[in-house]
This record gives sequence, C-alpha cells and structure tokens, in this order.
Amino acid sequence: MPTLHPYQQHAVNNVISSFSSNKSVMLQMPTGTGKTHVFCEIIKNVNKRTLVLVHTRELVEQIQQRLLAFGIKAGTIMAGTIQQPHLMVQIASIQTLTKRDIAYWPTKVSLIVIDEAHHATAHSYQSILQNYSQSDVKILGVTATPYRMNNSGFKGTFETLIESLPINNFIDQGYLAGFRHLATASPELSRIKIDKITNDYDLTELGYLMSQETIMSDLIESYIKHGNNQQCIVFAVNRYHSKVIVERYKEVGISAAYIDSKTPKEERKTIIADFKAGKIRVLSNVQIFTEGFDCPDISVVQLARPTHSLVLYMQMVGRGLRKKKDGSQALILDNAGLWKKHGLVTKHRKWKLEGVENNAKTISVKNSVGIVEEKEPANVIEVEGLEMQEIAACSPAISMVVSEPELIKITAHFIKQNKEFASYSIKEQQSITLAPFFNNLAKSKKPDEIIISVKSLQIPKIWDEKLKWIDELENTIAHETTSSFTQIGWEEVDNQLLFRFIEKNVDLNNLNNNNWNRLKSHSKVDAE
Repeated sequence: MPTLHPYQQHAVNNVISSFSSNKSVMLQMPTGTGKTHVFCEIIKNVNKRTLVLVHTRELVEQIQQRLLAFGIKAGTIMAGTIQQPHLMVQIASIQTLTKRDIAYWPTKVSLIVIDEAHHATAHSYQSILQNYSQSDVKILGVTATPYRMNNSGFKGTFETLIESLPINNFIDQGYLAGFRHLATASPELSRIKIDKITNDYDLTELGYLMSQETIMSDLIESYIKHGNNQQCIVFAVNRYHSKVIVERYKEVGISAAYIDSKTPKEERKTIIADFKAGKIRVLSNVQIFTEGFDCPDISVVQLARPTHSLVLYMQMVGRGLRKKKDGSQALILDNAGLWKKHGLVTKHRKWKLEGVENNAKTISVKNSVGIVEEKEPANVIEVEGLEMQEIAACSPAISMVVSEPELIKITAHFIKQNKEFASYSIKEQQSITLAPFFNNLAKSKKPDEIIISVKSLQIPKIWDEKLKWIDELENTIAHETTSSFTQIGWEEVDNQLLFRFIEKNVDLNNLNNNNWNRLKSHSKVDAE
C-alpha cells in the first residue's frame, strides 16, 4: 500500500473537507507531485461507487494498476477490454463512454474523478457530467495546470479550486528535482499560421520550420555541448519533425529513437525499455510524454516545439522535474524559446477558476545565496543568436532571509451579515488567541458562520513542520471556541491562515460559499 507524503495527505484532507460544502472541486498539483496517488486515496476513503474519466488508453491502464496498489480492483470501460460492471470503481475512456448508449453507463455513482481536468470543459466531458447532474454525485477534477488557451477558466464546471504549493516549494523541500534552464533565441514564427481549432501553431508548417538546417544544427549542438551524454527526451512538433531529429542525432553517432501515437504498443514498450537501459540515449516523442503516459526518469529535457499553450509547456518541462534517484538536477534545453513566451515553470502563477492571471512578466532566477527570486526579464540575460545560454537555475534554498516580523493581525468576519466583526493585533505567534471574539459574541447578533483571518504569520516551509504547527494552532482554536460553533476547515494564503467556523446546527448544504471564496480572493490580493 503506497504511503502518502504529508502534502499529499493534506490535499486529500482538503478535498474531503471541501466536499462538505461543495459538489464539485478542482485540485491543482504540479506535474510529478503525485496527483494519481491523491485521488486513489480519496476514492479509497469515500468507498462508494466511483467513475474515473480519462482521455487516453494509457491513463486507463495506469490508473487501474495504481488503484490496485491501493487495494482497489477497478473495472474499465474501453474498447477491447472485458467489462466488469459489478466492480465499485469504473475507469472510463471518455471516447468509449460517449459513444455508448446512456442506458449502459454506470449507475448509482457517488463520485466522479476527472484526470487531466483542464479538458473538463470539452463537450464530451460536459455531456457526461450533465447526465449525472441531477444526482448527489460529487465531482473531483485533478490537473497540474487549471488553464485554458482562451483563459476563460472552469466556472460552471467546478465550484472551488484547491491550489497546492508553488513548484519552488516542492523543489526546496526535495519533492521535485532542481533544474537549470538553458535557451537559445526564439525562432521566427510570425509567418506560421494559427490553427483555428487549437489556437496554436499549425503543426505542418511548424514542423517544416523547426526542421530547417540552422535550427536543427543548433538543436544537436546544444545537446552535445551541454547534455553531457545524459538520457534526453525531446518534445517534437509532429511525426515528420521527430523523424528528422532522430536521423540527425544518429548522423553524429548518438543513439536515438522516436515514438508517437502511431507506434505499436509492443514496439513502444521495447523502445522505452531500451531507453531506460541506456541503449538509446535520446528519445524523441510527439505528445506521448506530455500527458497520459508515465515518463522514465530523465536528466535532460529538450524543448523543440514552440507552442502558445501554457499547459503543454508546463507538462513538457515538468517531465524533467520528477525527483531523481541520485538526487541530480534536471537540464532544460529550450530550443524553442518558450521561456520568453511563458516564463519559467517556477514563475508565480495565480491559478483560479476564472483562468490563470499573468499580470507580471517575471521569470525566476537564483540569487547569490541560492534563493530563487522572480525578476523582470530585463534583469537577466537577453539571448541573442543561436548560442545557448543559461537563463536560470533553481535548486533547494541554502539559506533563508530573515526579516523583522510584522504585527500579526487577527480579524473575525461574519459571513451571513457579510461584515467585519472585530480585529486586533499581536506581536508574537505564541500569543494567538481567539478568546476576544468568542467572548464578545454574546454582545452581537449571533452569526451562523464566522471566518477568522490571521495575517503576517511566519508559517513553516517544511510540510511536516507546517502541518504540526497548524495542528497545534487548530487545537488552541478548538479549545477556545464556544460549544455552539465548530471548525470545518482552514486555508493558507501566502502568509495568512483563514479558519472557517459554523454553528453546529447549520446544514452544511446551505453554507454561503460565495462570501468564503470572496474572502479568500481578497486575502490573495492583500498578500501581493
């Protein structure tokens, strides 16, 4: 039985807690931090009939094996597989399910899990969710990147978004690998037409452009110069481009191969096995390792595909950030100039259901003491020509900058009345108490729900220490609350904590989540 990391268990707890007041929840966790482990644990805890929706055959097979590791035998709904409808958990290929008569869809479903949930607004997913909309089914969507190309977001599909820690934090704590990001100048793409369906570059035109001699020579040279003969996965534009890349690597004596959706399953397995064994040094792929396929441990990621898609960019780089057994860093060879378009993966992105905000054009760079900071592009190297240069490096922080602590402000908000009740400030975290609020409740018209915000905290960065610290704070709070109130959840927003209390006789289905979400959003703005 897999053991969850503390941050994974925290995500499980947050989702289950959120289900007490929301029907649909989106969970964001970076690539490589174990989203599948999290929703497998949630399925085990819920222990009711569950439908898992995925969009590739590989994901169906992988999730079935992962659930089995959690002691859950799951059936599959996919062409070419034997149906086992009696099993409590069913994993469905979205393509297969939508083609079948609704009469044969799973019934009495209590939980729907959508993997790679940034696809959830597509018509195929929406038609399935609509079919179950009249029931009491809960919906969980998991993704590394809650983002759509038109930045329109996911309102209407999910009621709330639970964000994980930023990628920097996972790197600092050793859950993801550190990296160096090297880049060349961006290729000239102004004449490449945009596909009206995908809102991205036309792949045929882009494939020919990226296969041109100058760009291809730079691609091979950058690996020879910086790759140190390490295992490398290349993200190519299309099959034509991928073949050209492989042939060029072979011409200089570097063993290489390519896989794509048309590669037969057994041949694909053999190629990946040879890559893992070191028989193949460079493996080029077309939309195989972006999502829906377990990626081997790799040291070098080569970006050879320009894209307007932030999701695709984050997925490509994220494949290199999975923690290595030897603890080594990843090397990102950005031959597509994607860092200029999207920033580094460590850029602070404010994920939200309405779409990610990209207000600041910043990238992350390491300062003289090893701390990763966000800076304007003008403060870093401006790449010129095709010579590859290092843009940034990110590794676990070796020191922390200690600043004079601010006064800690504690404020109580009445949700039903939509107003601030009282506020006071203290100097030390050890002095946090909510007694002034609960002692004065008798003097005010009793609310049915209270939000306590605690600002300017020095919250521990290491997850084990953080959860222990918050547990102690929660115990203090629970001890001080009156017998008529109970705490139902908390949320961290930068250096703030928000605690939510309700009267014990309040129906959880009637909670005012609009004001709760408004306070969370307002706290994020205040913190920036």
